[in-house]
Amino acid sequence: MHNIWVLPILLGALLDDKFGVLFRSFLFYEVIFLRAIKSINHNAAICVDGNGREVITFGKGIGFPAMPYEITDLKVIKRTYYNISSHLIGLINEINEEIFDVSAAIVDQAKGMLKCQLNPNLVFSLADHINFAIKRQKEYGNVKLLFSYDIEQLYPKETKLGQYAVKLIKKNFSSICPMARRPASPYILSTRSRRTA
Repeated sequence: MHNIWVLPILLGALLDDKFGVLFRSFLFYEVIFLRAIKSINHNAAICVDGNGREVITFGKGIGFPAMPYEITDLKVIKRTYYNISSHLIGLINEINEEIFDVSAAIVDQAKGMLKCQLNPNLVFSLADHINFAIKRQKEYGNVKLLFSYDIEQLYPKETKLGQYAVKLIKKNFSSICPMARRPASPYILSTRSRRTA
């Protein structure tokens, strides 16, 4: 079915008139098409994109309307996640959305710093880790981390990333992470697959 779009692509590329622009606009709409098929909560939904791929979307009120429906205003979408394990989707209802935002910011920073392929589930597993760390900090206070000096020496980039993460968490959730230095999350260390540069 999608092979039929090859002709409009070629025509749109070759023609620089209203007809070509019309084809390009129609094709662009096809590529960014999203259909919400299942609500996770008011601000998250499982969607299907124009290529039939499942995607988890976050955005204000995106999971509120009756399902299924087509998302016509893509500005409401805050973030999208492809290839998420089904057992991690349940975390969306268990973890505060702000923790997901912080986790996503840390993963964005990790992509830039580490120059390697990261597991697509990292945002969700890191959010779970941060959520647990916040609860542990509230219940037990400062917990001494074993091997933290060794980790700092063996993984200097990841340690720097961990320090960035602690600052971001402190900024957003002021009462936790009293230590000035912490090694990076084991999730970041374990989800690296290979260096690309």
